[in-house]
Amino acid sequence: MGHKIGLHFNYKGKRDKKSIIKELLVQSKVFNHEFKNQYEFFSPHRPSKFSTMFKINLKNLTNTYSKLFFNDFDIANKDKKKIIYLVDSRHEWKFLHPLKLNLSEHKKVHLVFHPDAWSKNGFSKIKNYNLLRHEKSIEFNNTLLTETDYLTK
Repeated sequence: MGHKIGLHFNYKGKRDKKSIIKELLVQSKVFNHEFKNQYEFFSPHRPSKFSTMFKINLKNLTNTYSKLFFNDFDIANKDKKKIIYLVDSRHEWKFLHPLKLNLSEHKKVHLVFHPDAWSKNGFSKIKNYNLLRHEKSIEFNNTLLTETDYLTK
């Protein structure tokens, strides 16, 4: 089907372009190690908070928020040849749920999602948030127990 995988890049509050690029290169190195150098795209997390994100392009990494890939939803929804952007921002599908998209009409989809932030049962935002906090707390505590067992000896 011609799908491409990309890094959904978290710039961890960095503000200057040099620091952002340095963090991007660190995260992409880890990502490429895990995925055997399969990807060449990155998608910044919450790019609208920092306009520099739209302008970062590197030799071997393409920014999916550049004008080549990113279109206004309403424009792309009307012009089926344009790439349509779907995102699960803050546990909600911002424009349209991907399963409601007619893929026979839209051949190019820019899909950004956070699979680690969803529950199996599709709870409300608050219930999902509390469930995730509980799950991550258990995971964190288990990690502490297994990684610090040398302290109890």
